Amino acid sequence: STIHVKAGTYTETLSCNLAVGVNIEGEGDTSVIQINIPNNSSYGAINLVSSTSKTNGNQSISNIKIVSIAESLETIAIQVLKRSNVKIHDVTIIDFLGSAISIKGVTPPYTGFNGTYVIPTLYETGNEIYNSVITDCADRAYGGGSIDFNDQEGLLIHDNIFRNDGRADNHNGNILSGWWGFSKGLKIYNNKFYKPLIETTGWNFIGEIGMSYGGNEVYNNEFHNGVGLDIAAIENVKGTYGYSWWIHDNLFQLDRRITLAEDYHGMYAVCW
Repeated sequence: STIHVKAGTYTETLSCNLAVGVNIEGEGDTSVIQINIPNNSSYGAINLVSSTSKTNGNQSISNIKIVSIAESLETIAIQVLKRSNVKIHDVTIIDFLGSAISIKGVTPPYTGFNGTYVIPTLYETGNEIYNSVITDCADRAYGGGSIDFNDQEGLLIHDNIFRNDGRADNHNGNILSGWWGFSKGLKIYNNKFYKPLIETTGWNFIGEIGMSYGGNEVYNNEFHNGVGLDIAAIENVKGTYGYSWWIHDNLFQLDRRITLAEDYHGMYAVCW
């Protein structure tokens, strides 16, 4: 089944819980959904949530524009939990303090920065995010990232434009966040990422991705400003793949050369 959102602007004050096999499609940026729901840092405006891991979503969200119209909101625009085979494409998402898209499996328990953790036994597969524009989603105060993910195998993120450079200093969060991500077979390609040149008192990551288990490839992207990729985690192993990380044919570029005084934590193209 498909829910078709006609051109127009619609204000939503309640979350949408989307059943498996149900798509949402609009007519592009003229199909605007304005989100004005109570603060909730762990719940989405649109929820694709199942109780059993590897539930076959067999669904897509496409050709809509989702905008948070209450700056205090911590809500996630689209939350995908314990579902596989979900495609999110040709969407525009603006101004969510939580995340634009949270796409996760079972969150393993862990304690502290170098504390205990449990490697997942099940991974969500067949999920994809592409041809989208995501702007000013994720505030460092709330953690997470514009795309927040874990427990994914073969997640594809490609042909998107990401900007986290429109908030006040130290409030431009990560774009890609999978620090306890347990990722494998991740492919990130043909994207453009933009951050402020610096954040004066904190890390300024574009991507912070850790605990990876092989086959992760990053290529043909543009990383503008900040720390391009931080993959310096507790474990990076190749597992059954031929490599742990393969990072090639990317552009890492700063708007200008920074001074030592401005370099709060260190400026890296790739940190590992």
